[in-house]
Amino acid sequence: MGFVKAVRMGADYCYERLQWSPRNQEDDENTEGKVVVITGGNTGIGKATAMELAKKGTKIVLACRNVDKGLAATNEIKLNTGNENLVRFFLKC
Repeated sequence: MGFVKAVRMGADYCYERLQWSPRNQEDDENTEGKVVVITGGNTGIGKATAMELAKKGTKIVLACRNVDKGLAATNEIKLNTGNENLVRFFLKC
């Protein structure tokens, strides 16, 4: 199964089974105590998402391929948000 197909299937599941879509989520939704896995969380959109969720107290698992960038991103997010609930998981691709 290709990556794009897997993402699409996940999005379809979330929409159909859980009645979830980005349009019906509140910006101030409480995510404290929840765990979120973010792939590519060391740069770009993934890092920005991790930063915003960390501000809300979310426990975040950053799944990264590059060890150095993953360490730097985790340290930056912890420093900027005060959220110590970040875990790094390095992928070997």
